Amino acid sequence: HKITPNVFFLSVMGYVLGKYAGSEEACFTTIYNGRGDGRTAGTAGMLVKTLPVLCMLEEQTEIPDYVSRVQEQLLSSMANDIYSFAEISRAYGIRPEIMFVYQGDDFVEFEIGGQKTVFREAVSDRAKAAISVNIFLENGKYRYEFEYRKNMFSEAFIEDLYEVLTEAAVSFLGALTLGDVNIL
Repeated sequence: HKITPNVFFLSVMGYVLGKYAGSEEACFTTIYNGRGDGRTAGTAGMLVKTLPVLCMLEEQTEIPDYVSRVQEQLLSSMANDIYSFAEISRAYGIRPEIMFVYQGDDFVEFEIGGQKTVFREAVSDRAKAAISVNIFLENGKYRYEFEYRKNMFSEAFIEDLYEVLTEAAVSFLGALTLGDVNIL
């Protein structure tokens, strides 16, 4: 269906959040590298931008149509990234509580100035959002990493969220409509 793994997992995340909220829509945030302008391609710096994701979850919607709409919305947000999400949040009272990040295999191995990088994890006891879900591709398998505020969510809740996201992703591959997706 000509979609990226990022869009696939964004779509699954939106579906699961809608089910958790008992709603036909889900809103959360994601990020992208902020390098939509070709002039920034070789720039060293932190250009990452936060983008809103809004998923409409009507049960009769066919999976390819739903995922395509998520992709269109994401591309539109990227094309209009001149508007700061932080400013939009302040102006409209939006509190982004859930962050989804598809990392893919970007952090497996790369070079800077011809030298291989060595990764060191920067550990923080402060979550950037109430829940952040990161997905990495390592050795051909997807790995989830969760960061969450322990005063708001239990480890058991996060483990259940992992199970539901995994089951929904598998179910998306064979379901015809959103109503056919299994999360149990």
